[in-house]
Amino acid sequence: MKRLLTLLLLLCFVFSFAGVAEAGSEEDTSSFYLVAGSYREKENAIRKQEELYKHRYYARLMGYPVDGELFWRVVVMQSKEREEVEGMKELLAEDGFEAFIAYDKPGEPERPVKDPEPIPVPEPEPTPDPESKEVRAFILELIDFLYRKLESY
Repeated sequence: MKRLLTLLLLLCFVFSFAGVAEAGSEEDTSSFYLVAGSYREKENAIRKQEELYKHRYYARLMGYPVDGELFWRVVVMQSKEREEVEGMKELLAEDGFEAFIAYDKPGEPERPVKDPEPIPVPEPEPTPDPESKEVRAFILELIDFLYRKLESY
């Protein structure tokens, strides 16, 4: 009888959390965008994107219609958290870049249009595997070298 009661309480506990998860499952689609520039000409937006890339900021272009005209935004970051975007804005400012924060309100029709031709970002160089033979050999040579230097003192 005790096991049945424990099982029943456990099931109630589990289903109460399932109800909480369902109640909070409405997804907030609002986003904050950190925009480093907005341009009528796509070529100007690409120049800004390349300038940011030289400083290791990876931006993407997003078309943004305003009163029937398409502007190209250089978007450095997108997040649901304003604080994250503000932090990145401060980093950009430290490197001499101006930016503003744009906000898509929930319920508004989706306006940004992603650029179909983003600039390719090169793959980062792979880090050496610490278990590889070359790394082990280098470490052993370094230890041997340091040991010989210590013996000479």
